[in-house]
Amino acid sequence: MRIGKSILVILIIFIGATVISCRKQINTVPPVIQVANSSPVNILQTAVNALKKQCDSISGGLVQENAFGTTLNADILNLTNIPGPKKINIDTLKSLIAVFLTQAASLNNELETAYTQITALNAQLAASSIVSSLNEPLEQLNAQVNKINRLYAPLQAQLKLAGSETEIAIKTVLGQKSYIALASAQNVANYAGDVIACPGYYLSVYTHFYGSSIDIAPTYIAARKSTDTTGTLWGGEYTVSPNIGHLNVSSVSLHRVDANSINCYFLVKNSTRDTRLFLCTSPDNGTTWTTPTQIIYEGVYDIFMNASIHAVNNGRIVVPIASDPVFAAGFTFTDYCFYSDDNGATWTKSSKITPPVAGGGLEPRIIQLSGDTCLMNMRTSTGFQYFSITTDNCRTWGAPYQSTLQSPSSPAEIVNISGKLLAVHNNSTTARNPLSISVSSDKGATWKHIKDVETGDLSIYGWSYPSITISNGYLLLSYYETVNEPAPILSQYYHLKFNKIQISGLQL
Repeated sequence: MRIGKSILVILIIFIGATVISCRKQINTVPPVIQVANSSPVNILQTAVNALKKQCDSISGGLVQENAFGTTLNADILNLTNIPGPKKINIDTLKSLIAVFLTQAASLNNELETAYTQITALNAQLAASSIVSSLNEPLEQLNAQVNKINRLYAPLQAQLKLAGSETEIAIKTVLGQKSYIALASAQNVANYAGDVIACPGYYLSVYTHFYGSSIDIAPTYIAARKSTDTTGTLWGGEYTVSPNIGHLNVSSVSLHRVDANSINCYFLVKNSTRDTRLFLCTSPDNGTTWTTPTQIIYEGVYDIFMNASIHAVNNGRIVVPIASDPVFAAGFTFTDYCFYSDDNGATWTKSSKITPPVAGGGLEPRIIQLSGDTCLMNMRTSTGFQYFSITTDNCRTWGAPYQSTLQSPSSPAEIVNISGKLLAVHNNSTTARNPLSISVSSDKGATWKHIKDVETGDLSIYGWSYPSITISNGYLLLSYYETVNEPAPILSQYYHLKFNKIQISGLQL
C-alpha cells in the first residue's frame, strides 16, 4: 500500500516519538523533528534521517554492550584459574554470555540490512527519483527498524542478567578473597602495583604481563577501580601507560598530590644496562593520565620498588633506588635515594650504602620514623631485611645492618602508625609463604608477629610484593598471589590480590 503526504507526516512524528536510545539513554525524550520544507522529497528525507539516527543509536549501544559482554566472558573464564572447588556451574555462565553475543551478532546483521536500505533510499532521493516510488521501500525500512527495536530491548535485559549472574558467581568463587586482576593463559601475571583511596572508590594501578612472567617480558601499566566498599569486585581494566620501554614497564608507585591529582611513578626497562624512572599524572583521581615523562636516568640498571614513593619531613619526596652497572650473574646492588623538595621538578642524589652480603641490597623502601630520622629497609639474601638510618632527612645514610625482620629474599613494606612500625612481609627465612603482619615498638629493633594475612600449601601458593595504604582506619593491601597448578596443567599464574584490614583489630 502506498502512503500519501499526511500519512508520511504522521509516520515522521511517530518515529521521532518512539526512538529507542542506546543503553545509557533509554529513558530520554527524543527531540521533536522540525520539517522546514514540506515538499514530498524533504518529507521523505526527514523520515529516512530519523530512521538512520535510530539505527545509529542502537548500533552505538551494541558496541558498548558487546565490549561489556566480552569482558564478562573473560571474567568467567578467569574464574577457572582459581584453585579449589568452584561452587558454581561455570559452563552455565559461559552459555549465558554466548547466547548474548550470538544474539548481538544477529542484531548487528539486521542493522546492516537496514543501513543498506537507508543508503539506497538516500541515493534515490539525491537523484530526485519519483517520490511515489519510494513510499514502499520506506515502509519496508520502517518495518525493519521496528523489528530491530523489538529485538534490542530483550537483548539488553539478557546482558543485565548475564552481568548480575556473573557478579554473583565471582562473589561465590572468591568468598572472602578479593582479586583485583586475575591472571590467565594470555596474561600470566599481574603484580608490582599500588592502591590508593579516591572519592567513592579504590584505585589499583599495576603491571600487566602478556606473553610470559619473566623480568624482561612485555608489559603495560594497567588500572582498575572498585566501587565496592569491601574491594571484592573490581571494574574493567584500562591502560595508564603502554609499553614504552624496549623491554617493558613495571614497578608502580602512586603518590597523591592533592584532592584530585595523583602521580604515578614507574620503571621503564630498555635493557639490563638501562632502566629509567618515568612519571605520569592523573588530574581526576585516576580516570585519565598524562603522557609519561622521564624524570631519572643514570645510564645503569636501577631497581625502583613498587609502592615505594613516600613524602618525609617537610613534604620531601624520596625515591629509593637499588643500582648496579649491569644486571647479570654475580650482581651486587648499592642502595641510595633521590629526593625532591619541589614536587619532582628537580632531584638530588643521596649518599650510597651497600649491605655486605651476596647481591647487596635489593628493592629498598623508606619510611619516616620522626622528624629528619628515616629508615631504609632492603631485601637481601640472608633471610632477613637489612636496615639503614638517616638523621638528615635522607641526605646521608648510616651503615647498613641486618635486622630481626624475617624475609626470604623478598621485599617488605613498612608503615609508621602513631610511632609503631607495621611491616607486611613473609614471616619466613626461606619461602614467600606465609604473608604476615609484624609490629615493632622500638623503631625496628625488635619485631612481634601478630597476624598471617595469607597461608596455604607451600607447594602451590606464594605471596609477595605488598603495598600498604592507610585509609579511614584501615590497611588497604595489594600483593600478588603465585599459584603453581599441579599436573596435568603444570603452569604458574600471578594473581593481583586486595585485602582490607581494620587497624583497630590488630594488636599494635
